[in-house]
Amino acid sequence: MQWWYGHNAVAFFLTTPFLGMMYYFLPKAAERPVFSYKLSILHFWTIVFMYIWAGPHHLHYTALPEWASTLGMLFSVMLWMPSWGGMVNGLLTLRGAWHKVVEEPVLKFFVVAITAYGMATFEGPMLSIKSVNALAAVIAFVASARRGQFDDLDTPPVRMLHDDSAERRPSRFPNHESLTGGQSPPSNSRRF
Repeated sequence: MQWWYGHNAVAFFLTTPFLGMMYYFLPKAAERPVFSYKLSILHFWTIVFMYIWAGPHHLHYTALPEWASTLGMLFSVMLWMPSWGGMVNGLLTLRGAWHKVVEEPVLKFFVVAITAYGMATFEGPMLSIKSVNALAAVIAFVASARRGQFDDLDTPPVRMLHDDSAERRPSRFPNHESLTGGQSPPSNSRRF
C-alpha cells in the first residue's frame, strides 16, 4: 500500500502544482491567453482523479494481488491522455508567440520543461505496462552486468577499511631527499 500514498505524493506535491504554475506564468510570459481554458480544467481534474489509482503499477510482480497491479497499469495508461492534454495546451498557448521564444529565456525554459513533461508522461505509462516493464528490467540488468556494475562487491566505504599500507602508496613528496637534505618533511608541515 505504500505506493498508493507515494504515487499520490508525486502527483499532488510535484505534478499538479507545477501545472498550475505553468498555467499562470506561461500566458504572462508569452503575453497570450491560455489556448483552451476548458481543456485545462478537463485535463487537470482528470489527472487528479486518475493519479489516485495509478500507484500500484510500481508493484508489478510483487505480493500485491494481480487485479490491483492491473488496475494501476490501466489507470497509468489512461493517465497518458490528460497529461498530454496539458502538454499540448501549454505548447499551443505559445501559438502566435513563437518568435518570442527566440528572445525570451523564460519561454525557452518553458518550452523545454513542457516538452520534458510530455516525454516523461510518455515513458511512465509505457513502463507501467507489465510486459514492457519486464522487458525493460531485463535489458537494464543485462546492460549493467555487461558493463561490470556488479563486479565491484565492496562499496567505497568498505574498500577504505581494507586500504593497503602506506608503503605501497606513492609519496606526496617524490623528491623530498633532494629538497630537505635527506630528511623527511616535518609531520606538521602542510602537504599540497
